[in-house]
Amino acid sequence: GVAAKNLDNASRNPRALRGMPGATAGDVLSSRMLYSPIHELEAFPFTDGCCALLLACEEKALQLTDRPVWLAGMGCSSDSYFLGDRDLAACQSLEEAAAAAYRAAGITDPAKELDFCELTERFAHEEPIFYEALGLCPKGKGGEFFAGGSTAMEGSLPVNPSGGALGADAVCATGLARVAEAALQLRGEAGEHQLPGPADTALAHGQDGLCAQQNIVFILRSPEPEGVRA
Repeated sequence: GVAAKNLDNASRNPRALRGMPGATAGDVLSSRMLYSPIHELEAFPFTDGCCALLLACEEKALQLTDRPVWLAGMGCSSDSYFLGDRDLAACQSLEEAAAAAYRAAGITDPAKELDFCELTERFAHEEPIFYEALGLCPKGKGGEFFAGGSTAMEGSLPVNPSGGALGADAVCATGLARVAEAALQLRGEAGEHQLPGPADTALAHGQDGLCAQQNIVFILRSPEPEGVRA
């Protein structure tokens, strides 16, 4: 289900490498097996690409554009290098990174205060784990949160309207691409994969290392946020 959602979203994103309009769980499960139980369409596609952002202080940003996207908070953390030392059904370093980003941005209830998320899910099963680590739903309820439709394009908290890393994974640039995609959404410039409703606050996430060992989280606010500007 997660892979089908993201592949369908990616089909409307011209920057995505792989997209499937109207993708279904059956389509995903009928793709070739990479290594049981992961199918080809549940994993990131090999991607060549790059991403660049222009960062500036508030004064300079306002000189460069009348519609800057504001960086309101950031957090990063890393788990143990050894796979046997951590629970791969959870993501402690992402939880810690998100907590730091939320504190900086003044967010206390992410499920209600975030308008959408761009996550670096290199495998479909990571996304529900990330929901839980980010505090979007209770622990152990990531699957139910997805099944309820909250993370769909028309849901209460869309996740990966761009298609995420299942649509394109340029490795070291993938997390930065999530920030860029979030900025486009906040500016209303995402084109065919623009969210249907207004968005003021977004979360962008990047990962690296063995099985999402290292994580970084950014909180972004729109050019004219309703809340306090960073």
